[in-house]
Amino acid sequence: MEESSFERSKEEIIKALVAQLISIYDNVLQEYVEAEINRRNGFRNYLNFLKIYKKIEIFCNIYKIRLKGQTIKNQTNTKIVDYSEQKIKLTTLTITLRAAKRIDRLLSLSNKNFLIVDIFPNLDVAFFKSSSINVAAYECWLKIIETGEIISEEQGYEIYQQKKKEENSLRENILKQVYELAGYKLAEYYYINEESPRYYPDNDNPDNKESPRYYHDNEESILLIDES
Repeated sequence: MEESSFERSKEEIIKALVAQLISIYDNVLQEYVEAEINRRNGFRNYLNFLKIYKKIEIFCNIYKIRLKGQTIKNQTNTKIVDYSEQKIKLTTLTITLRAAKRIDRLLSLSNKNFLIVDIFPNLDVAFFKSSSINVAAYECWLKIIETGEIISEEQGYEIYQQKKKEENSLRENILKQVYELAGYKLAEYYYINEESPRYYPDNDNPDNKESPRYYHDNEESILLIDES
């Protein structure tokens, strides 16, 4: 009888311990599910960040007055830093944009299908934020994913330059549409360079304060931004 009682007690203890084990295991599963949801949402959040950044860039592009030496990119970054009250710092903005653009390039291989990142549980946004991966190496990695082909770093850099030209051309077309919708003629603006589209209506007198070519004499207020 004593042995039978001991066996019953032993089984009850084992059952109780298993119940605790199940509870912990459920928590582990829940944490995994939440982490996976957060991982997937991270990619989507970075893409949304990039989309909104581009919208801000468009509005900055149609500013008629800009400080001397200030580019569209500088002005966009400055306004984000200022209006976020330094919550988004320039360094953070640069890293976030780098990751967002890399994620966007990867998704372009799958026609913007997020399955290409969702199916790899060990792939997260930290990989795309890394500064140790240069643009050429990243293009080489994309080429392997797309075709399985291994290319040289020089070829990777050539691909990067070509994609950059295509992106600039696309941005220019979008800005043209913005000006057309606003009622401006195409001849009323042009690009200073590929990196910095600027708007200038026809006005041969840049010293005229009514002219969009006029720059306020306030060199100290220019926030210098790293263009790299």
